[in-house]
Amino acid sequence: MAWCVRTALLLLPALAAADGGHKVEAEEKQTVPFAAAGAIHIDDSFGDLAVEGWDRAEVEIRLVKKTQRSYRQRDEREGRRLLEQVSVRAEKTGASELRIATRYPSRSLSRPLRGKTNLDLEYCIRVPRSTRLVIHHDIGEVDVKNVAGPLEIQTS
Repeated sequence: MAWCVRTALLLLPALAAADGGHKVEAEEKQTVPFAAAGAIHIDDSFGDLAVEGWDRAEVEIRLVKKTQRSYRQRDEREGRRLLEQVSVRAEKTGASELRIATRYPSRSLSRPLRGKTNLDLEYCIRVPRSTRLVIHHDIGEVDVKNVAGPLEIQTS
């Protein structure tokens, strides 16, 4: 996987079985002004997390959400509803702190893992290079590059 950039295949629906089913995909992106000397907390991320340091006084968050399951065209709405329930929120919690948290569908009898079983998530987060990072990641890979500040990373 290239850093923060998937190949052109990301733009094409992944074809499943011969019945024409495909995975449903959505992307969200946001930018938040943030001073370089602060601390960024990334909580409850799931999937592939790539964090890259850069020379801007802002944080850029890009999340690509895909279903693991393939949907026929007539059932695609079900997959879109699931992806709409997953979001990333960046919230300043102090003068020099930013909390980035992922929100999932709430648990239910039919969804004991908060909807994570049908999700493939890929985060690409760019942060000021000297930022202090505190990452609490669930399942998946974590890749941090070009960050000179202190790191604290916990994974399941």
